[in-house]
Amino acid sequence: AIYSPQIIKGDNTIEMSPTNYGKEKNLRLSYNFYSSYWKGKAYISVDASFTHYFFKGNANGVVIDNTGNKFDFGINNMLTISEKNQLYFSVGIYFQPKVYYIVNTSPAQLMLTPELKKQFGKKWTFVLSYFGSFYYYEGKFNRKNKSINNLGTLQTIRFSEGETQVIKFGISYNFGNQQVKRINQRQTSNTNVKNRVL
Repeated sequence: AIYSPQIIKGDNTIEMSPTNYGKEKNLRLSYNFYSSYWKGKAYISVDASFTHYFFKGNANGVVIDNTGNKFDFGINNMLTISEKNQLYFSVGIYFQPKVYYIVNTSPAQLMLTPELKKQFGKKWTFVLSYFGSFYYYEGKFNRKNKSINNLGTLQTIRFSEGETQVIKFGISYNFGNQQVKRINQRQTSNTNVKNRVL
């Protein structure tokens, strides 16, 4: 398996380069659930997975012989607010607890994706949606990601911008059975950098 360990050289410089450190095995369990409720006006889907990692190897004299766990949980809820007014709402929530992978620790992550949709007959559709990602460490949620790399003799802490945060507004018009592409879209973002270290 390939990993890029940080090694302290004789001249006290730090070197990081891709290295085949040894073997990695994992055991993965997953669960999926889907159901309707509220007399068919609402739907819910749940996805969850658990992965247990086994690492064994050596990278430039650094022994990598440990285990790690990763858990993912996602839920999507879609409901009809008003059939008469053709108003719909959906929200997705994704959560991943703190992850320890090889020698790297990443904080818990929460992602939210609410969406409000309004239709006018069979022609016009208006959609307002949001995507946000947050990282939990030091007792609070943060926009920046904080990863810790610990090799025993060397510990490095890296801060990086999180997932792009987006507010989106879209309008579409349906000509018969063919829907034209979105004619108006407004998107704002406080960052366009996605650099998440696992």
